Amino acid sequence: MAHPSLAGIQAMQERLGPAISTLQRSEMMRNVTKLGEQVAHIAKVTQPHFAKLQALQNQLPTSLQKFDLIFKQTQGSTSMGKLGKQLAILTQNINTWVPNQRFIESLASGAQKFAELGITLRRAYEKRFEHYPRLAENLDSLAKQGWFVSVDLPLSVYEELAFSLERLTSAPDRMALVDNLFVECFQPEIEALCKKLIEDNPHRAFAIQPAVAAHLRGEYALSVPVFFSQAEGIVRDRTERELFSKSPRRPWEHVNDWAKKKRVSVLQAEDPFDYFEDALWSPLALDLPITWSPKERKQHEYTGLNRHTTLHGMDLDYASEVNSLKAFSLLCYVSSVFSSDPDMQAEEGQE
Repeated sequence: MAHPSLAGIQAMQERLGPAISTLQRSEMMRNVTKLGEQVAHIAKVTQPHFAKLQALQNQLPTSLQKFDLIFKQTQGSTSMGKLGKQLAILTQNINTWVPNQRFIESLASGAQKFAELGITLRRAYEKRFEHYPRLAENLDSLAKQGWFVSVDLPLSVYEELAFSLERLTSAPDRMALVDNLFVECFQPEIEALCKKLIEDNPHRAFAIQPAVAAHLRGEYALSVPVFFSQAEGIVRDRTERELFSKSPRRPWEHVNDWAKKKRVSVLQAEDPFDYFEDALWSPLALDLPITWSPKERKQHEYTGLNRHTTLHGMDLDYASEVNSLKAFSLLCYVSSVFSSDPDMQAEEGQE
């Protein structure tokens, strides 16, 4: 069983989610690790002294017996009388210290557990450094399959979904497995994600709430178009750009161009969350199948979920749980990246 302090901090980390700024999160991990290691060092240094003190306490009765014998043999000696008084004071001090040893030892034990927590967080931090350089690539591959990973998801869920294709790269039916994983991970989070969507976009609650309710009732023919339209509206609200419609003559009107400028150039990152910040906008910088025009769909022989074929009545088979969750994942993703971006928050505050 995990130590209560470890479980508590892990739970807190879970709910903080990736939307917290890079600096805050990386500094938290560094500081907790550093503090844990320092406390462990203190415990290691002081423990031998506690052991010596215990040994002294154990030896004290024998020493006192010997001193008592010597004292009796030299009664009347002034020097021995002074030594006796000094030894009595020393004995009193030792007896005062030793009962407190249990408290100090328990403190040292707690310090050791805290150090173990710091080491656990450091290992998790180092593990992220192994994977996060490939985060954008993984999110792009998922987006091309119609799945988007919201940064409002708990961190463990975010990472499980973000690297799902990478883990299943050798599976012959990996796309079906990824679909099942997203359904499994999104279903318990739908209500929490809906609440966050409405908190960040209160003027869209009139559409988001009934669309989520329709999804939960299994009425996917109703939920998918609304999820698409609200995702499109949020992008317009925040960027005055288009999420779906694009003109070859005016590429700057599409969110692709805007997202490319938002991406961070990561050459030699000093922190795994530098890669996270870069990957945040990567799917929006792509030309996604979900946005393809009729010409592009024909060119790529694409028959999957698409906003145009859905909203214009061309696709009569879109009404499925997987497609509804794909559209919902897009809505949650675009809302979460804009809501977590400090620049967007500053712009809203100036309005």
